[in-house]
Amino acid sequence: MMSQGFRKRPRVGIEEGIANNKKKNDVKKSLIELLVFNVSHPDVMLGAKPYPDGGDNETRNNFDQDETIPIEALCNKQIFVRPRFNCFNPLCEKIRKAVVKLEKKRIQKIDGAILPDERKSNGLSDLGLPLPPPIDNAKNGSTSSSPLKSVPSKKSTHSSSPNSSGNGEESRGHKGTRIPVGFYLSEDTVDKISWRHVSLKRRDEDPGRKEGETRLVSVLFPLLAQVLHAWNELANSNDLDSEMVYGGIAERTIILISGAGMPRDKFIDKLSNSTKSAAELMKLFINQFYPDVNVLCLDSGLGVFHYDKNVVFCNDIVLPAVENIRRPLVMKYGKGWKKRLNLTIALTDGSAARLAALGASLRIYKPNYLHMWQIKSFWFEYHFLSNDLRFQTFDTMETRPPVPYADLDPHSKQLLDEMRCHKRQFEQGLVSGDDELGEFWLRKTRKCVLAVLMVKGKDGGPRRFFRGMNLEVAITTGSLCAERNVIGTALASDSTLRRQDFEAIAVLAMSLNKPGSNLPTPRGEAKRPRALSSAYSILSKVDERNPIKPCGACNEWLKKIAFVNPAFKVMLFPDSDLEEAILYEVE
Repeated sequence: MMSQGFRKRPRVGIEEGIANNKKKNDVKKSLIELLVFNVSHPDVMLGAKPYPDGGDNETRNNFDQDETIPIEALCNKQIFVRPRFNCFNPLCEKIRKAVVKLEKKRIQKIDGAILPDERKSNGLSDLGLPLPPPIDNAKNGSTSSSPLKSVPSKKSTHSSSPNSSGNGEESRGHKGTRIPVGFYLSEDTVDKISWRHVSLKRRDEDPGRKEGETRLVSVLFPLLAQVLHAWNELANSNDLDSEMVYGGIAERTIILISGAGMPRDKFIDKLSNSTKSAAELMKLFINQFYPDVNVLCLDSGLGVFHYDKNVVFCNDIVLPAVENIRRPLVMKYGKGWKKRLNLTIALTDGSAARLAALGASLRIYKPNYLHMWQIKSFWFEYHFLSNDLRFQTFDTMETRPPVPYADLDPHSKQLLDEMRCHKRQFEQGLVSGDDELGEFWLRKTRKCVLAVLMVKGKDGGPRRFFRGMNLEVAITTGSLCAERNVIGTALASDSTLRRQDFEAIAVLAMSLNKPGSNLPTPRGEAKRPRALSSAYSILSKVDERNPIKPCGACNEWLKKIAFVNPAFKVMLFPDSDLEEAILYEVE
């Protein structure tokens, strides 16, 4: 008999269950994280047996069938190779077909580690992005009944992780966060291949192997593995904001772009160097270890090295695919879709024509970039380095990177010094409590913007500086931006000023909180986060809105100035500390 203190949970009806699922899907589709990844030949590494008839029992006996194999355990048991240019597609297709045929049979997972880079820091850790946390196998879809089992990789400062193999590798010095990097194939999964079809490192070359055969036993995707993991970390950081602002987490989709170049030898199959099969193989990898990520493969066919053909492919195939993903957001939120779609382009390897066309065609989405500037770390060292991958926002890619104060030219230093004085006096006013900014002049948004205009001195005299700030009176057309305010102030002070006399304008976003206060600035509906600040050494603060560009109306005013004065510049700041400045000319 059921106790009175316990009530049986009512069963959810079918219609109610469908409605609940539909509601969850609607929430998820209200936010989209999209990654565009161009597949190229360095994306694929293959593990080959040193001798085709030699058994691999030593490796097999050291690990249970359900265990993940650390890449370090395979370094002395396999020779890692890459498919030759004109053998790339046939080899990848052969492996793909073998994997598909395995069905329920196991392919053991290989992982690697992400290690901190002891070189000059200029990668993810530069950006304030924490090194990736340990991967949870269960969370990422890796179960004991899984047909694929990933190869771990080193990528973190953590000394241990729940994804460790448990076979003593951690105690041997293989520290770092483990991430899936590939899979280990079952015995005799792929038919023997000729050594002539693959490229070896110089240290592994052996004249006796040139005419022999080998058997492929593992497949690795090092570039994709590191990019995918970093992208997920960035998306996770966005989800923290997204859950508070929009009430849900983002739907994640990756577009794998493939293609082929015309070979010089006319007797060779034109598609022998295609990356199409490699993309399909990567899709199997992503589906297994990142089951929450949707995968779309787009192939351009021939012409990957021709810019004109890449432009046609991007406009006719890639853009419509992205628009199709965006369409539900447009239908539901109208212009608000821009706050709910984050597009990131991976810059790893590929033809210059392909990467340039992708960047140009997707520019309307203001994409962020994940740039891997060292693509051979894993090829030579069998682990990742945290600083090999850099995250760049669209704004920092569109403008110059921040310049330290010491490296600025003398006139720019003067402008920055004047902004420091303007900021200091503004903060003193807040501390005194004598202002009514929050009660009246900025009560609509409580978002303050300071501006300083630098003007040439008369008759070769010292430069003059004018200060301004934004005002927001609660009436129709009652707002006045800081940039237009300071221009009006300058002309009111000296009506003989000409546009040629204006040299530069500095713009800084400030908080109405008193200095030292930890209270966040009321922001209304938060701006859709575009991941993390990229070229800066810290994370953006909760109320940090810098760098803040002039709005559309102000930019039109500045364009009129730049029309007769092309050297006119805008100075922005990565943060309110004013230690660095971003300079750019008005577009």
